[in-house]
Amino acid sequence: MNDTTVQRNIDTAKLLLEDAMPNGNFDLIRSLVTPDAPIRRAGFADLYAVTGDAIPQGGNFVE
Repeated sequence: MNDTTVQRNIDTAKLLLEDAMPNGNFDLIRSLVTPDAPIRRAGFADLYAVTGDAIPQGGNFVE
């Protein structure tokens, strides 16, 4: 990965964690996280709790 890609990934992660998720901006979350993105499931448990949805056994939270 080059420096530009690394910085873009850092900026995207910060936007997701500092703005989109705390503010419930699901349109922004969907624009930042593609359905095939590898996602650590435990990190999104709070998101499911807020929405009242059950955590799926497979897949990722965008689905």
